[in-house]
Amino acid sequence: MAKIIDAPNIKPLELWQMSAAEFNDWRKKNDYPRIVNYFKDHLNEFNTWLTEFHIDENELLELGVANFLVMEEFVFFSKPKADEKCIAKIETSHGKVSVKVTPESHRTGDRYKSIAGADCHVLESKSFQPYLLWALKNKIRIHPQSNDGRIKVTTIEGVLSPEYCRTFLLGDLILLKMGGLKSHNSLSLTERDLAFVNLDFIDFNSTTIGSSYTKQIIFSSARNWTFINSEESFFHFLETNLENLQINNSKLYGWKWYRCDGHDSIIKDSRLNRCLFGTGSFVPYLDNVDLVDSELENGYEKNLEFGFKPQVELVRRMKNAFSEKGRQSIAGKFYFVERKIQRNDIFKEMKRSLNSLFSIRDTKDHWRFHLKNLIKNGAHWFSSSVQNFWWGYGEKPERVLLICSIIIIFSGVLIHNLYGVYQGRTIYDSFWYSIVSFITLGDPEFKPTGWVRLIVGCEGILGLLGFGFLISGYAGKSKY
Repeated sequence: MAKIIDAPNIKPLELWQMSAAEFNDWRKKNDYPRIVNYFKDHLNEFNTWLTEFHIDENELLELGVANFLVMEEFVFFSKPKADEKCIAKIETSHGKVSVKVTPESHRTGDRYKSIAGADCHVLESKSFQPYLLWALKNKIRIHPQSNDGRIKVTTIEGVLSPEYCRTFLLGDLILLKMGGLKSHNSLSLTERDLAFVNLDFIDFNSTTIGSSYTKQIIFSSARNWTFINSEESFFHFLETNLENLQINNSKLYGWKWYRCDGHDSIIKDSRLNRCLFGTGSFVPYLDNVDLVDSELENGYEKNLEFGFKPQVELVRRMKNAFSEKGRQSIAGKFYFVERKIQRNDIFKEMKRSLNSLFSIRDTKDHWRFHLKNLIKNGAHWFSSSVQNFWWGYGEKPERVLLICSIIIIFSGVLIHNLYGVYQGRTIYDSFWYSIVSFITLGDPEFKPTGWVRLIVGCEGILGLLGFGFLISGYAGKSKY
């Protein structure tokens, strides 16, 4: 049985009463060393990773352990006038222009944006691959309790009391307790390093926490949070448990949820301006929510990092929220993503059924069952793929016009080579025959024979389908 590693014994109120600088300094001395030692002792090949990228323990403590773990590429720099290091993503920006920066392109004196939003001048630079990304690419199972390569945050089942609630990292490291409080004047999250903390049971009713600066919460637990009549900006949650998050009659701006867990969350009668949802089991119920310029993480339907599969229910709820506010065009884009996820899920079911056909050899009933599933799912996948190809599930009806034009031109060329040249017709006549065949109008002078009859018949069927898709696509723009 794993040995439980306790957190520092200090009351949450004392931690919140410290200034942000005092709190961060206290954690570097009293909390982060045990987390670093835990990783060195319990994460597979963690010491190998430290050696490969020449990262020492002081850098982990100074720059924040979480910044060395997350699933993104980073480069960190030193400021020239002070011997303090800041950490910045490779994807940076000069002013308003996004620039792709590589380790080879850094120049002394260049200025970049750090992950905290501050400017960072290059004195010296060091690039590294975060541990979790490195472990994933090297097929290393980081911990016995992590089958999918994640550093999971869990809570003892059945413990709902704020006083006795304990949160664990990978089952045996207890996180620093900072929750169980109602909001008050000293409860400011701004500029605090809130990684690997237990923030369960905090009530933010009718308050504005900190300032408009970004508040990042990483590898933590923020269960049973309540926002009522609040206006909050720039909360960024990453790899955090958000079970039972309650947001009511509030205004949120610039919130992000990346790879978060949590069920039974609800956002009601609120406005979410420029918020971003990512993969994970965090799928809040949206009731009368105005999603102004809010969207999904880029490439959401393809994001399978750490075993996270896209949640079609989240896409559906966001689609319905946009539709309820009359934004049918945006709702249609979410409908397109919804259908793509469903098509990918059907394809995975087909692969599982196909594998089962070759692995199960005990009874014919099992073989018939999986063969039946394979045929059924194959038919659904083919139908979905055809709809995507023809008109993007009704959201790209203009694609029908392009496909129809290609069919008419291609058929016209075939008709000319197989019929027109022998009848003394010009290429323009053949294209005319192709058009009237496609729209099923016909021409009494056009009397096809042989293979040309098959071409004309297929073209007429495709024409009927094309017009049907086209009319249905434009008419269905208000179907949500």
